[in-house]
Amino acid sequence: MALSITTELQSTYYTCDIPNIGIDTDRASLVFTLKVKSKQIFKSTYYASNGKVTVRDILSIIEAYFIQQGYSYQTVNITADDGDEPVTATFHAVYCHFHCISKPAEEFVEENFFTTATSRVVSLNCPQPLAGYFSKGRHSVRVSAMYQLPDGTTKSTGYTESINVPLAGMKTITVNPATIEEELSDALHMDVKLLQFSYEIESRRCHFFIQRTPSTRSFYFWNAFNCKEAVTFFSETVTELETDFSEAVIEHQLAYYDVEHTHTYQTQTGDLLLMQARWLEQFFTSPKIQLAQKINGTNPLVLIADYEHQITDAPGSNNQVNFKWKFADKRLTLNDFSLDDGIFTEPYSEEYV
Repeated sequence: MALSITTELQSTYYTCDIPNIGIDTDRASLVFTLKVKSKQIFKSTYYASNGKVTVRDILSIIEAYFIQQGYSYQTVNITADDGDEPVTATFHAVYCHFHCISKPAEEFVEENFFTTATSRVVSLNCPQPLAGYFSKGRHSVRVSAMYQLPDGTTKSTGYTESINVPLAGMKTITVNPATIEEELSDALHMDVKLLQFSYEIESRRCHFFIQRTPSTRSFYFWNAFNCKEAVTFFSETVTELETDFSEAVIEHQLAYYDVEHTHTYQTQTGDLLLMQARWLEQFFTSPKIQLAQKINGTNPLVLIADYEHQITDAPGSNNQVNFKWKFADKRLTLNDFSLDDGIFTEPYSEEYV
């Protein structure tokens, strides 16, 4: 019996669907090697039973390595060597820690941005990362926008630009709604309000609706495909100061020790459509979340402390999500204590007497 890999492998898999690897051999044992992007990440000796070896759960090894390296899409090589001529097999893997049932992995890579949110409600001032796999060369980009003139009239426009991809692979494009609004205003020589726009690169398309609400909180998170995305919650945030400590009695005096103070922030969403509520599952299960607002030049890491995420698919029903979060850095954050311009120029009001 010649050495052979008996599992029929597809060209591309979601990592959650990578199968166990079956191998036939006429030797007592073989060495199995697993590589990602030509780098060895696993190697082990397996002993045959009736001429057969099964290598199980390589998807867990691959997923852990993808997360560590920040990969979303890569080439995977497997090799079996029993001392004679080794045999190899190659496939591509799309990181996904959810089961995907809507589209085959190869189709998804060729036709989609690496997101399940093909439309979303966004804040004007929150840049939107869009990741995808692109072949080498120039790619046509189509932007279609709807905007409002100062007199309330609604207009539509569209324009085409291009991006250059020097090497085939994953690329993240940052789409900034505020920049699109500014460019439209400059072109029309008047201040316009961007209402919605779509961003298309060939068959890949995402639509954005602009919501202008004073109370917003935006986050960046790494989605089901290990790609960076942005989400904005249009609601007020409640800040809670929590104190944890231990007690001791010293000479009849009660004292506290191991005192820790923590800010916890509570956010509740407005009404969500079913597809929006399901998309947020990726936010709550994300391995990494950052506040979109920069503090001291960086986007600080945050942790989800608690959440209530119950959704219904009843027709006409809206869903709401309530969650608590905190900064990964346990040191308390001071609120902005700078004085706004004009703080002493407002008319005096009896209401405050």
